[in-house]
Amino acid sequence: MVTLGVQIEPQFGYTYEEVLDTGRACEELGFTTLHVSDHLMLNADAVDTDCLECWTLLSALARDLSKVRLGPLVTSNSYRNPSLLAKIAASLDVISNGRLEFGLGAGWKEVEYRAYGYSFPSPRERVDRMGEALEILRRMWTEDKASFTGQYYTIEEAVCAPKPVQAGGPPIWVGAQGDRALRMAVRLADGVNVAGLPSLEEFQERMEALRRFAEEEGKDFAQLGRSHFMWSLIAEASQVDEMVASFAQTLGTPEERIRAVGGRGYLGEPEGAVAAFEPFVEAGAQHLILMFAKGWERRSMELIHDEVMSQLL
Repeated sequence: MVTLGVQIEPQFGYTYEEVLDTGRACEELGFTTLHVSDHLMLNADAVDTDCLECWTLLSALARDLSKVRLGPLVTSNSYRNPSLLAKIAASLDVISNGRLEFGLGAGWKEVEYRAYGYSFPSPRERVDRMGEALEILRRMWTEDKASFTGQYYTIEEAVCAPKPVQAGGPPIWVGAQGDRALRMAVRLADGVNVAGLPSLEEFQERMEALRRFAEEEGKDFAQLGRSHFMWSLIAEASQVDEMVASFAQTLGTPEERIRAVGGRGYLGEPEGAVAAFEPFVEAGAQHLILMFAKGWERRSMELIHDEVMSQLL
């Protein structure tokens, strides 16, 4: 059975109250997860666009919400030392009473790296660093004193107390697209979110690759979590144009770019959403993570609750 979650992009200028309202809507309307991205700014010119820090935001939500599961989609491995990240995540799992869904990615947004003084190595190195981080996270969450020596990271008898509430640590979801990262996720994580807003055809290809890697690694594909993140710009027919104009203004982009969601998302009335969502479920997605136009989250979620969930779930 497929479940539904919601993604928020703090880099679009959300206030905490706006994010919290969306979280409350998740709990009221049957959405099982609330995710936030891990970015530091929208772009180099976004001096007037607020961007709440990912883990600080999640910590506040963990106290103000009581049912929905929470997590980054995905946190950038490059922005925090993995042993510190293990401590942050364990603390949040305790604060939330075991509701953390831990999403990790290799990082990609070069403008942030440069602006904040992080080195921006090759994609291969960023993926290799993520692999070492995954090893450290598991050890920190399960061992009394964790040690690890890798090419990029080393820890020596590192203590992580308190341990996460969830036995063995929170579920780890890796944001991955290429074969090396997908194979790494199969070997070291609990689930995969195919990165890059894939089209249906690309998503199908990645699911087949995951099946192959699971077999080669001796893992059970059926036990591997599989999620799909997609734009879901949903409104009543009379309000679609207003929603598009509003969201285009928020992002400072032409309306044509918002309308060009195409096969990588959905734009329109709720009646067409099932036909857009179902093929990804049939291809292997167990969890759909939907991102709405800023300011339209609650109304879009109400429409999905009233007109889509019964047909999809």
